[in-house]
Amino acid sequence: LKPFSSSHFCLRGGMVGHCRPALLGVVSGSRAPSAMLANTAASLHPCWGAHLSPSSLTSDSSCNFGCRRMQNPRRAGIIMAAAAAAARTSAAARRLLLSHRGRQLVTEDAADKGHEANGEVPPMVVAWQPDEVLRDLGVCLEEPKLLEESRATGALEHSVLCSAVSLAGEGRIAVDVTALEEERVLAAVRRHLPADAPPTSFVETRPLMVQASPAALADCGRARALLNWHGSHRFCGKCGAPTTSVGVGAKRLCSDSSCGARLYPRTDPVAIALVVHSGSDRILLGRSGRLRRNMYTCLSGFVEPNEPVEEAVRREVYEESGVEVGTVRLLQSQPWPTGRGGSCELMLGCVAEAVSTELHVDITEMEDVRWFSRTDVEAALEASRWASMGRENPDPAAIYVPGSYAIAHHLIRHWLEQGG
Repeated sequence: LKPFSSSHFCLRGGMVGHCRPALLGVVSGSRAPSAMLANTAASLHPCWGAHLSPSSLTSDSSCNFGCRRMQNPRRAGIIMAAAAAAARTSAAARRLLLSHRGRQLVTEDAADKGHEANGEVPPMVVAWQPDEVLRDLGVCLEEPKLLEESRATGALEHSVLCSAVSLAGEGRIAVDVTALEEERVLAAVRRHLPADAPPTSFVETRPLMVQASPAALADCGRARALLNWHGSHRFCGKCGAPTTSVGVGAKRLCSDSSCGARLYPRTDPVAIALVVHSGSDRILLGRSGRLRRNMYTCLSGFVEPNEPVEEAVRREVYEESGVEVGTVRLLQSQPWPTGRGGSCELMLGCVAEAVSTELHVDITEMEDVRWFSRTDVEAALEASRWASMGRENPDPAAIYVPGSYAIAHHLIRHWLEQGG
C-alpha cells in the first residue's frame, strides 16, 4: 500500500495543527517579515497551514522566562520577527472569530455563486468581526495586549473577562464570549453588518465538517479546541491556584509564584486502523452504539501512555473484535477537535494486516463487527455520499461508511482504489 496524499481529505478533515517546532530552523538571528514566517509554515503541511502566533511572545507574563529563550539565536530571530509583526497589526487589520459554548460564528459565503446556481446551499465561512463588537459588548480579554490598539481593551465598569487565542495568519483571533447571552452577542454583531449581509449564527463544529469551506473549518476547529481547553484549565492541577492565559492562548501559567506550573494545550492520540485480510480480500469494519444507524467504520482507540501506535492498533483490534494483527503501517493523520469529552484528538490512520479472521466481538464496546468484501465496500462507499452532504440516506436499510470529512472514509477508499 502506498500512503495516500493528505490533500485527499485534510483540507476538509484537517483542522488543528502545530507547526511551530519546525520553524525554529527557518530564521536565524535576523528579523523576518511575518508574511514570510506564515508562508513558510503553510508550506510545511498542505492542510493544517501555518499556526504561527505572531504576538505569542509579547504578553507581560511570557517575558518572565523570555530571557532563557533569547539565548538561542534561532529562537531570538523568531521572537523579534513575531514581536514586530504583532506591533504592526492594527485594529483595522484585525479580525475576530466569536465562539459561544463551543460553537463558532459563521455565515453563508455570499461570494460563492456556483452552489447557488446549482440549487445547493453555499458553504459556510467565518463571520469575522471588528474590534468594535467587543467594545459594544463590554468585553476585556485575559491578555489585554492582544487588542492594545483597540478601544475594546480598556476595562469598563461592567466589563466581562473572556479568553482569546491566536489563529493562523496575522491579526486573526478567536474570542470565547460564552459568558454573555447569545442573543446579546448576535444583536451586537447585527449592528455592524451591512443591510444586505447574509445572517450569522453560532454553529457546532461537527456540522461544519460538511458545510464549511476548508479555511473556515481550519479556523473553527482550532478555535474550538483551544478555547475549550482554556475553559477547563482555569485552575492549576498541582496547587489549585487560578491560572492565567499567556502567549495569545498558547499556554496558561499558575498565578502562585511558588508553584509556577505551565499548562499546555492537550491533544489525545487515537489509533484508527483499516484491518485488511489479504488472503480473502476483505476488510474489517465495526460500529458502536454511538454511530448513526447502519454506519460502519474502522476500529479505533486511544493510545495509552508509553505505548507505540502499532501496539495500540494490535491491542484495540484484538479487544474489540478478537482478530489478531501482524504488520501495522502508519499512513496519515487527521486532527479531530470534536473528540470525546470535549478534548482535541489526533487520529493516526493505519493499515493493519490481519493474521486471523475468527471474530469474538466485545459487545460492551462494539454493537457489531464484520468482514466486508470488495463488493460490499463499493456499495457502502456509494451510500456514504449522503453522509458527505450531511443528509440522511433515503434508503434506511443501506449500510454506509463515514463521509469524506473523516479519515476512515479515505483509508477505506484508498484500499478499494489501490486494489488491496
